[in-house]
Amino acid sequence: MAKIRKSYHDGECVMNFMHYGFQKDLRKAKLENFPDQRNLKTPLDEVLWMLWVMRDHFDHHHPQYASEIVELLEIRSIASTELSIEKALDRAGNRVMRKKFNEQDDLENRTVYKISEKGISYLKKKYALSEIKALIIGGTKPWTDRHLTWPKIATELKGRICIVDKFYGSGCFDTLKYFKHGSPLQFLTGKTSENQSAFIRELKDFQKEVPSLEVRLFSAHDELHDRYIISDNALVIVGHGIKDIGKKESFLILLKGDSTADLRKTLLEKFEMRWKISAPFA
Repeated sequence: MAKIRKSYHDGECVMNFMHYGFQKDLRKAKLENFPDQRNLKTPLDEVLWMLWVMRDHFDHHHPQYASEIVELLEIRSIASTELSIEKALDRAGNRVMRKKFNEQDDLENRTVYKISEKGISYLKKKYALSEIKALIIGGTKPWTDRHLTWPKIATELKGRICIVDKFYGSGCFDTLKYFKHGSPLQFLTGKTSENQSAFIRELKDFQKEVPSLEVRLFSAHDELHDRYIISDNALVIVGHGIKDIGKKESFLILLKGDSTADLRKTLLEKFEMRWKISAPFA
């Protein structure tokens, strides 16, 4: 569907950044296809983000002065100054394109800026926009699936790692070892068909090498229908129990980025509620 032509747009650029309609549209824009501005970590990221928004959301294909970028950021309630923007863009390297431009009433050339494809790739990678990876586990190569497939997933997860699986057993440790970088690493589970005393002995040995691991039993284990792993930056949906991964056909789906932030937040809240009322292994 073609975009509706706005009165402030001439087909190549926004003609007037002070136009009431433009300012209203920029202020209220949802911008789902861009990083959440609340998560932007540096002044450079804020500037690149704004240049990207202007290019791809407003079809503004002309380079911009630092003074104009200040005004645009202010409309989105992001505080900045012309000097801080110029300093940030000095460090941008090939993430922006620069051009000297001389207006008739200027005594010297001024630099204008436009985001490059490398700048967009930088933001997409840093804020992991809409990144989805699916790995199929065939069920015929259990060793390969446990020792090659899991590491591909585990290295993507950062910070705190929370694992939910209704069933536990000695096979869990073959998976948990790949998440030992979790700070902390928390495993919420419910029941087992194995000898619990043997599991506890193995757990204590494992914790000597991975002291960040804590395992708790959730008494209402029938509520643990789904298997998933939550970290600070990602969510993994697991199609089969982690203790038996590789023994049957299954899948792993990795979801990262702002588009899944709300889902991660909801699942983490539920995890924390259950974690608080669950019993640690003795």
